[in-house]
Amino acid sequence: MDGNPAIRSASNYTSLVPGLRDIAVKEYSDWQQSKVGDHMLKAEFQKACDVALADGLDLEQLHMDQDPSFFIEKGVKTGVACHFVSDIEYWVKQHRCASRMDASE
Repeated sequence: MDGNPAIRSASNYTSLVPGLRDIAVKEYSDWQQSKVGDHMLKAEFQKACDVALADGLDLEQLHMDQDPSFFIEKGVKTGVACHFVSDIEYWVKQHRCASRMDASE
């Protein structure tokens, strides 16, 4: 195992992201959209998802980079871009808790 904490952190995080990488991005976007009522904001979260997938980005990469400017430069609204890159860890924790609860039923 590499002694670099960033590499250890990245490998630990990778194991936490559920399922297939592209599907996880879509599920994360769906969750983000469920957190807003405005249809224009929902469309902005979908746009962020589409931009990420079009460039082959997954949640691990977005989480490690933490840079909303990529999305902003692609036309995603600033607030949506900020949430899209900053809420990943929270979503993963929530998703894992929900998965554990489903498995125990």
